Amino acid sequence: MAMRSDTSRRYRIILRDECGDLLAGLPGELSIMSSSGWTCILASVRDDSELYGLLERFQEFALHIVSLSELGADVLRPRSGPYDDLIATALDHGVSPDEIEGVLVALLPVVGPARVIGAASSVCEALGREAGCGTVASPAEQVDKQV
Repeated sequence: MAMRSDTSRRYRIILRDECGDLLAGLPGELSIMSSSGWTCILASVRDDSELYGLLERFQEFALHIVSLSELGADVLRPRSGPYDDLIATALDHGVSPDEIEGVLVALLPVVGPARVIGAASSVCEALGREAGCGTVASPAEQVDKQV
């Protein structure tokens, strides 16, 4: 059973082919843009049943959905970060925030910057620091500290 929400949710739906004219008559709060072989739809829906009803209409028209993304600040920021429990456990066992940040620096050459940067904001949030942390020393500075 779909839960009714007090506020609408926004979705961006990308369809293959230019089908804006075909979709122009669909009911609801839709913004439809077609160009270069793609159609982008921004849809506001009240609940899951309204979203699934819209998706069923696309299926009835035999349209190929390339991407479906929920938009909004609450979507991008999880209520509980993926590292919150792990960071709390590490801190409870005496690991310092600087040591946790040092692990991110040590992982940089192993897993690459994209993955470290992706984890850094969640780790910093769990530590109660600003994204980017600002206190993590570069690998060269880490070596200098150890000497």
